[in-house]
Amino acid sequence: MPIRPGMVEDLAAGTRDLYEQAEHRLLGIIGRQTICDLDRTDGTDPTLPLEH
Repeated sequence: MPIRPGMVEDLAAGTRDLYEQAEHRLLGIIGRQTICDLDRTDGTDPTLPLEH
């Protein structure tokens, strides 16, 4: 079955928009987590498990 170029272009544009939205959301999450880690006052490395 032949596919019209317009169909593929619409699908590609939708996929691009979806990935762009996901990228912005992920960058926001990473940015907020980074700020929270920089604001830590206990001096611990948040990537290391805490020892009890």
